Amino acid sequence: MDEKKAIVFVLDDGYADKALPAILDVWGFSGKKYPVYIMHGNNLSQNSKFRIRKLADTHRIDLRFFDVSSKGGVISGLKTRNHISVVAYAKLLLGELLWEGINFAYYFDADILVLRDLSELFAIEPTKAIAAVDHRLDSERGRLLGTNGRYLNSGVIVANLPRWNSVNTMKMFEEAIRVHSHKFKFNDQDVFAVALDEETDHLPIEYNFMMHRCNEYLVEDGELDWDPEKINPAILHFIGPTKPWSANSHEKSHKMWRKRNSLI
Repeated sequence: MDEKKAIVFVLDDGYADKALPAILDVWGFSGKKYPVYIMHGNNLSQNSKFRIRKLADTHRIDLRFFDVSSKGGVISGLKTRNHISVVAYAKLLLGELLWEGINFAYYFDADILVLRDLSELFAIEPTKAIAAVDHRLDSERGRLLGTNGRYLNSGVIVANLPRWNSVNTMKMFEEAIRVHSHKFKFNDQDVFAVALDEETDHLPIEYNFMMHRCNEYLVEDGELDWDPEKINPAILHFIGPTKPWSANSHEKSHKMWRKRNSLI
């Protein structure tokens, strides 16, 4: 198999500026200079594209905008929340990148902070459709599937696109939405949980470390929010509505993101 790989973000105007540190650092820490795809709809303005292109030109990033506005039938009916627009669900359309010559897509949410080298992450090539980190929420799995077990977070995904398409994930997504959408709370994440429950490999937690989700790693004092003797996260993921750029964000990790953002 050709090992062609790509870094992928899904952006709209609400997240375009906030994603700049993540775009630069994921690309810089990837180990190789993979192309960066920005999947977007009509709500990514020319001004936002200009700012992203400026970052890419400065650092010689191979940047590629990928408009999915005409491909979003499966996501158009999903409900949105205050800090999430419908384009955020375009990660369900990752399989479209197979026709761009990509075999493995490494998807990242915009609300992350990269702390160290990611070359081992980019060496991961799942045999199933995706690989992701367990969200450690039995209650959410029970809400959807009626059983205990893993519930995967979709903030960092490694997708095997030939496998993704061979198992017809779009049909699986459509069926999951048709049957289970009345139970959905986190939409795209719930679609993945239902449709790809048997098509998901495990990612190590350090590649999507969710603050306050994995309390056994956290500390109350010190210079960090987590215990470095227990976890060495490569990616912090700021889940939930309070982001590092929010007015009420005061945690140490939020300050780390703001310091990094100030250098862009």
